[in-house]
Amino acid sequence: MKKLLSVFMILAMLFAPCAWAEDADVTGEWYMVQAIMGEMTFNPAEVGMDMTAIFNADGTASMISAFGEETDTAEGTWTRTEAGVEVTISESTTLFVMDGDQLKTDMGGEGAFIFGREKPEATPLPGVIAAQSEDAFLGKWSSSLVSMMGMTVSAEAANMAMTLIVEPGKATMNTGDGEPEEMVSAFADGVLVLTEKTMGEIKMQLTDDGGVCMEVRLGEDSVMTIYLVKAE
Repeated sequence: MKKLLSVFMILAMLFAPCAWAEDADVTGEWYMVQAIMGEMTFNPAEVGMDMTAIFNADGTASMISAFGEETDTAEGTWTRTEAGVEVTISESTTLFVMDGDQLKTDMGGEGAFIFGREKPEATPLPGVIAAQSEDAFLGKWSSSLVSMMGMTVSAEAANMAMTLIVEPGKATMNTGDGEPEEMVSAFADGVLVLTEKTMGEIKMQLTDDGGVCMEVRLGEDSVMTIYLVKAE
């Protein structure tokens, strides 16, 4: 994806030099295992994103980025220095520094990309199961994950942190922004349906990890799923 490569290549490389093991072998493939952007930290595999840095023994380098079915490859060279590995592609140079057994780039205070030897995998989302009664939903719940369009991030990163208190026939949602939202609830066919005045009906189901999830329909073809865990 050209946008990803462009962002990567224009990083402001102001990262402070760190100790570099002279015998460390950096040739081969490195996979982005974590992305830090501002206050947001995520596993790229969770959002369908893939970036691989390849350092060949002859000094050539490749950067491969993919998002969904779209893939882009950029070719260049790499040089090892006391500070780390300098990769030059299209006259732009990016510095990778060793951080333990990982390589790290810095985005000038805006975040960082961290690379490791093993390709990350997305954590499977919990499955949905039918509830026997409304009692299974009662209690206080806290949002943990938000999934939409094949991308999954923490509720905090998605700015969707909330608590939900479910009582017989009703529920109260508190997002910390304004007054808590009161909803009525009705149980049928293993699902608890919450009715909210702006979002309409919200389907709430049990998940096989002991939590619950809420499906919020944002349009005819757009559904956001919020996963919640039991709050203490």
